[in-house]
Amino acid sequence: CNLAQYSIHLEDVKWSFIKLLDSETPRVRVRTDSLSSLKFNFVVAEVSKRPLPKQTLQLPPLPNDSGLVAISADQGDDEAIASASILVSKLQECLHQRMEGGQGEPLCSLCDMDLSDLYALADFIANSQTIIVLLSVGTMASPQQLVAILEGGAIQVSWGSECAMSPIKSKPSAPDDKVRMVIPMTLPGFIFPGVHFYSAVLPGMLPMHNEEAQNCVRAFFKPIAR
Repeated sequence: CNLAQYSIHLEDVKWSFIKLLDSETPRVRVRTDSLSSLKFNFVVAEVSKRPLPKQTLQLPPLPNDSGLVAISADQGDDEAIASASILVSKLQECLHQRMEGGQGEPLCSLCDMDLSDLYALADFIANSQTIIVLLSVGTMASPQQLVAILEGGAIQVSWGSECAMSPIKSKPSAPDDKVRMVIPMTLPGFIFPGVHFYSAVLPGMLPMHNEEAQNCVRAFFKPIAR
């Protein structure tokens, strides 16, 4: 990029960096001790001079509700978390209006939840109405997002058969109308799984269920590849 064509010269760049790094320039530091969108809430609160959110590092457990819209994003990727937060804000009002009486919370942003129990995560996703998976740079190395992909793939397989065995759960995912849509969304930098992932990475993560896992992952990505 040639800055001169935009009438920006090196002296301008130098002055900008000096100003940016000056101790008197107001700044907000993003918290690094949270895996959720709470870190961005802190930034908004400081910039807007609002009261800071309740400071807690403990993420809440998954809700017991079924039939929700579940949004999966890599908890270690700030860009993915921010994208999930934007998606939630855009969908929330629309979904609330469609719900009878406007009761309850129709959305669940999984990156803001405690996902330490992968079996509970698998059951929650299998009982969601819609699954949206944000695919980012670290998705295929994230156990939590891999669970979302596997469950989403198992559901897609079940649409064409009587049942599909989930590599995570002990019982098959029977076809029903609980999940209406499985929606993959690619973010910049995501690389689709290749031969190495299927032959080396996936077997190491699920050695006892490699064949089922491969079928589910391939089923999940098949609509994108069409």
